Amino acid sequence: MRRLEWALVVGFVLAMLAAGLAGSRAGPDAGLLDPRPSTLLTGPRGVSALAEAIERLGVAVERRRIPLFGLSSDLARAGERGALVLIEPTFDLMAEERREVVELVLGGGTVVLVGRTGVERDLGILVRRLTGANDGSLEVSPPAGIGDLPDVRWVMGRSAVRADQTPPVILRIDTLVSATNGRPVAFYLRLGGGGQALLIAESGWVTNRSLRDTDVGALIVPWILALNVDRAVVDEHHHGFGRSGALFGAAWRWLWAGPPGWAMLQLAFAGLVALWASAFRFGPAVHPIPRRRRSPLEHVDTLGSGLERARGHATAVRLLGQGLQRRLRAAGRVGRPRADGAGRAEWLATLSRSTDDPGARDAIGRLGVLLQDGGRGKDRVLRTAQAVEDLWEALKRPSGPATS
Repeated sequence: MRRLEWALVVGFVLAMLAAGLAGSRAGPDAGLLDPRPSTLLTGPRGVSALAEAIERLGVAVERRRIPLFGLSSDLARAGERGALVLIEPTFDLMAEERREVVELVLGGGTVVLVGRTGVERDLGILVRRLTGANDGSLEVSPPAGIGDLPDVRWVMGRSAVRADQTPPVILRIDTLVSATNGRPVAFYLRLGGGGQALLIAESGWVTNRSLRDTDVGALIVPWILALNVDRAVVDEHHHGFGRSGALFGAAWRWLWAGPPGWAMLQLAFAGLVALWASAFRFGPAVHPIPRRRRSPLEHVDTLGSGLERARGHATAVRLLGQGLQRRLRAAGRVGRPRADGAGRAEWLATLSRSTDDPGARDAIGRLGVLLQDGGRGKDRVLRTAQAVEDLWEALKRPSGPATS
């Protein structure tokens, strides 16, 4: 019954693992549901396709997984011109980080801002949602030679900077594309100090789905190449992709990410339930099987059978005689005899003279014959053992001095 229970448990575990592996292969990738516009995601809402496109056209792509501090020194490499790319951060930038980005542009750097990043407001540009449209979106008037473009829900316009910011000097502002109502969708800014910025209001334009289903890539990729940069540093820190993390956190996220993790969680829960159930006894305790010790007669009979199979009867007889000698010597009755036959006969004669008990003398006589040559087989061993015990019991009884 115990083997059947273990077989069922092992079969259940194997079935759960097989189901998890099958689900991970046949089920959708977890990245398909991830809404973050990150170059590290290959799902419909990811931006990996744009990064691969500009890389193949000669612009190196670097993913930044740390906060936006020290940008000027990080982007200033010998012989290279870098651009910072911010694609609608999942987590808001801190005020100090926004200030770093603005100082980068005002100092002659290049930035690409897609969607609402918070930095465009510091440059005097406001990204806001369309109002008044029936479905909340408007079509875009494509430039010559460009086919279908995605509809937009966000547009841009000029705005005053924040009260704690100094208005930047904008030397040039170009509207790259507009919605059908004339509102700008993309701006190119040239600022004092030699800095430049490419601003795109609609973050959905850079996703993998838009680049696959529409011709928007024919607009955005040339806009980035026209910035004349060698390297694009994409912010991934504000999408939750840190440089490092705890192993426990990564394992926990993996457990919740797909079918294999779900299967392991279910197995862990089942194990906890089984452990909890095993802590309680349902029913009376099972009594152990009683173990009966062998009786002395059974033990002797077993030893005799072993001696008979090993043909060690003479050895058993000699050992019985030696055992009697040790007991008598311990009792102070006689000394140690010689090992030869004459020595045993002299010892038995001395032992016979030391007692006047008829039973003891009879046992000594029988023992002398058996030790010398009293036959073979198990019967000799039994008769020797009986003679030894009879002699020991007789010598233990009090007796008077022997007559010689």
